[in-house]
Amino acid sequence: KGSQATQSFTAGVTGESSFQLELFKPETIFALLLGQSDVTLFTFEFPEVGFEFLYRQSVPIIGPLVGTFSGKFFGGLDLGFGYDTRGLSQFLDNFNPASLLNGFFLNDVDPATGQDRDEAYFGVELAVGAGIDLGIAKAGVEAGFAATILFNFADLDRDTKIRADELAANLIANSYNPISVFDVSGKLEIFLRA
Repeated sequence: KGSQATQSFTAGVTGESSFQLELFKPETIFALLLGQSDVTLFTFEFPEVGFEFLYRQSVPIIGPLVGTFSGKFFGGLDLGFGYDTRGLSQFLDNFNPASLLNGFFLNDVDPATGQDRDEAYFGVELAVGAGIDLGIAKAGVEAGFAATILFNFADLDRDTKIRADELAANLIANSYNPISVFDVSGKLEIFLRA
């Protein structure tokens, strides 16, 4: 029996979209009555999308003993946007219709938890192992590592709303490098699994 290889590719939507009309919530009405600035009127979350490519190969060594190798490449996006009263306030001050666009923002937090989120991620996982393949049953151990690069929008004013002027400021300050609009981080995991 020779070496066996399997591969799979999956991609698609891993979450649901959502639309929240904040305008009629009591806390929003109260904030508007108090004259607070930048009060969120609505938010829209795109469905999370992701992909994963997996390759696995097993090579016979002696009898039922096999060596295994697996590799995986994966990634995803998690984005949302909204509109608040900043654009309306500026429009009422200068009556320039272009000011209305300043109310749009990219949402930097997960609406379900209110926590900062990574808007994009890419990663790779590699593993080697040994096992027993009896045809009707398989068992083994694998050791490897997974490395993930995380992209989180750089929120210059820390208000959880990423606006066009923040994106432009990051680009201008960094010679128009598109990566500069993100805080890039990473994580490395080492694992042993049976």
